[in-house]
Amino acid sequence: MFENILSQKHVVMQLTEDLKLRSLPAAMLFEGPEFSGKLSAALELARTLGCRTEAAPWSCRCSSCNAHRLLLEPRTILIGDRYFMQEIVVAESVLLRARNEAAVYLYQRAVRKLARRFDDFLWEGDEVRLGKAMAPLSKISEALDDISPGHELPAETALRKLCSGIRDSAKKLCDLLPTDNIPVDVVRRVSSWSRMTAGEEPKVVIFENADRMQESSRNALLKTLEEPPKNSYFILLSSHKRALMPTILSRVRPYHFNEREPEQASEVLQRIFRDDSAQSSSLSEYFVRTGFGGDVPLEKLTEDFLHLALGNSHDDVRTVLDRLEKQLKAAGGVEWARRFLESLTNQLRRVFRDSSVPGIELSKLEQWTKTIEAHREYIEQYRIPTIQVLESLYFKMKG
Repeated sequence: MFENILSQKHVVMQLTEDLKLRSLPAAMLFEGPEFSGKLSAALELARTLGCRTEAAPWSCRCSSCNAHRLLLEPRTILIGDRYFMQEIVVAESVLLRARNEAAVYLYQRAVRKLARRFDDFLWEGDEVRLGKAMAPLSKISEALDDISPGHELPAETALRKLCSGIRDSAKKLCDLLPTDNIPVDVVRRVSSWSRMTAGEEPKVVIFENADRMQESSRNALLKTLEEPPKNSYFILLSSHKRALMPTILSRVRPYHFNEREPEQASEVLQRIFRDDSAQSSSLSEYFVRTGFGGDVPLEKLTEDFLHLALGNSHDDVRTVLDRLEKQLKAAGGVEWARRFLESLTNQLRRVFRDSSVPGIELSKLEQWTKTIEAHREYIEQYRIPTIQVLESLYFKMKG
């Protein structure tokens, strides 16, 4: 068990000991930086809990493990937002490069992390959302049948066509995700589902980016955690522990995931993503460089945007915004916008630190940082079209 969780020895030891002593709590918090393996560990814990063998090796061929490896186990539920399109694009690059069974599993899991957000019972009563999701889900399922473990992969041209179709369908699903991350009705349905007494098999619910839930959703979750159902496990994932309600924190056992060192990130890139030539010092950097499609690197786009706002560019605003809109369509929306704004903030800090642009005072840096954060909320919470938000941001920074 946990053979696929790299460079997190303390967490693996803690979880293994809790399982051995049968002291695993019903409510857990996996907290730590992005790209530190929190979801992978939660999924591996769910597989281990359902495994029919005591040692629960990754290669176990019991029916439960077979389903878990492909994220098809119905007693494990995934809810919450994630960098879906990035992960799918990165996994696609691995699949096309490696063309082996490990890459097939990586790709299937990346796609199903998104598809499983549309399990029918999660959206009961929301027939409009389910109706719109039906066609892309069906196309994804059909395409994945041709990209399955134990079967020969299609020729490269055919495989690229299948992956392209899956990407198009995945973008449509991303557009259907709720704006408030985990709506209160979804929390209530998950709570009711976990209390159903059909069988004694363990049920696992994974709340990704639990810190982004609205207050109503947090309160509904709190009620469930106060009296968790028998044989049900709730795993909250967060990169911002302090943003969680103290009352929720008091009811979960924390498991801390460390930031991976560059050499540890390199090991993950080599063993999991089959990339021996990656120059990235972190998984975050690798995902930004590899997972955003399009022709222009994210760093170059943020640099162009910043110089335009500072008045140090020969480009006009329409040219830069057109480049951003093209990249936005290629990359899949909100997650790309979030990364763009993070990169822009980092560029600002670098400019201030290096004094490469005279006249930028700390007060102005702080003002721009707050403005960027406000515009991020316009995209994430209010779903205002990204290109409109970026145009507004430009004029705010331009002053």
